[in-house]
Amino acid sequence: LATTLPQVVAAVGCPDDVESYLLAFEPTATREAWPPEQWAGIIAPFLLGEAQKAYFDLEEEAAADYPQLKAEIMARMGITTTVRAQRFYKWRFNERQAPRSQMFDLIHLARKWLRLESQSPAQMVESLVLDRYLRELPSGLREQCRESRRRFNKAING
Repeated sequence: LATTLPQVVAAVGCPDDVESYLLAFEPTATREAWPPEQWAGIIAPFLLGEAQKAYFDLEEEAAADYPQLKAEIMARMGITTTVRAQRFYKWRFNERQAPRSQMFDLIHLARKWLRLESQSPAQMVESLVLDRYLRELPSGLREQCRESRRRFNKAING
């Protein structure tokens, strides 16, 4: 493991696209047959900047748990469900790019927003309905909901 690690994992920090990095790390770790319970320990030495701070700020047990570490890194980098929904809705067709490639980009945005790997179909439907509902609320009421959600997230995440 130690001899192949530097060849397949490189350092990641603030200016990098952390989401894409982790997205590439996971299939690499699977292909290399690294046990999932070791993923946090494998990636930890390669984290820089905010990603590294997230690792060191977690309790030891949480830092050793890849899903918790990933969630903390993503939160620190401002990559939330709301941001992912915004990316999905901001997508626009570009006539200068290949249509097929753009379709896959849109599918990728939808999958990241709806978290297919960790949500049930019912939860995905709830996410879609809630998002659509919030978008149609009158602006004052919508802002109240957003502020309430921010306070809730801050209370939960610290």
